[in-house]
Amino acid sequence: MLIPVPSALWKPPLMHYGWPAPRQRLLEYAERHGLIKLMSRRNPKDPDESDSESDFSTDDEIEDDEDEPASNSSQAGESQHSPDGSGTVILAMTTRARKPCPPVPPPDAPPDKAESAVDQISTMFAALIHIYKLLNENPGTQFGLPLLQITPTLQDGEGECQIVSLYTNYNFLRKDLPLPEHIEAFGEAFGVETPPRWFLDEEQHEWWSVNYPRRR
Repeated sequence: MLIPVPSALWKPPLMHYGWPAPRQRLLEYAERHGLIKLMSRRNPKDPDESDSESDFSTDDEIEDDEDEPASNSSQAGESQHSPDGSGTVILAMTTRARKPCPPVPPPDAPPDKAESAVDQISTMFAALIHIYKLLNENPGTQFGLPLLQITPTLQDGEGECQIVSLYTNYNFLRKDLPLPEHIEAFGEAFGVETPPRWFLDEEQHEWWSVNYPRRR
């Protein structure tokens, strides 16, 4: 584990302290407690749309509509006319490529539907928050987890690329970090049997200089 020095010109990679996310266990917990989160739709569903059609739009389904009123082209994030007037240009958002995680569908759900409809990361995080709140209801066990997150790691976390991060190596000056006994209780509550350890962040895994913009 590398601790950054505030006055140093070079900063170490970002490291997370936590566990590989027990994906299946957290998804099952969320299912039992009604915490399943679904992917948000890009476009609202038409009332006359057939049930056999896909609930989620894809980039391949986006086509130019020459009959679309000009007023609609001013809406943010949809389209704009090309400078030469040759047609309509569709604006597409770009996303950063990430290492694929093994798909684990929620219990009692068809794999194809589960993978496309369930937001697994948000669902797992909702389960962690629910477990944390239940722990804090017990007298004498109140503690905070202000930096709790689920984030991808560059390392192979026992076959799982998402980790439950409690805090990072850039957070040691904070006064509200959880105590070791609280960390142990939280881990036991959602079923991990090993102590937490350090993981490299998937994106910020290199040393970087304060004299140059930080890569993200």
